[in-house]
Amino acid sequence: NINAEENYWPAEITNLSDRLHGPDRQQFFNLVASQTKMIEEHFEPARTLTSTDIFPIYGLTDAAVTSLARKENLLVITADNPLTGELRKQKLAVISFVEIRNYCLAG
Repeated sequence: NINAEENYWPAEITNLSDRLHGPDRQQFFNLVASQTKMIEEHFEPARTLTSTDIFPIYGLTDAAVTSLARKENLLVITADNPLTGELRKQKLAVISFVEIRNYCLAG
């Protein structure tokens, strides 16, 4: 099973933890652990995802994100340009970090 929330928000947030040290790092991980206990998780079986049209193009993770966004009417926030394009093509809600950055730099 691919779990969108479990695999993404803690993964992306904890990727930034290498900048933390000592008590701040422990406090950060304690906070992430407590927050993960409160989220509602959504699952997609891998056997379902591998039968989608986008799986051979974008892979299992992006197939899961796309499928869950469609089924649960979720907003996807990503820095992945190909995924952003696919979600827009399917008329799904997406915000691109790349576009936000470019907008902020231009303004």
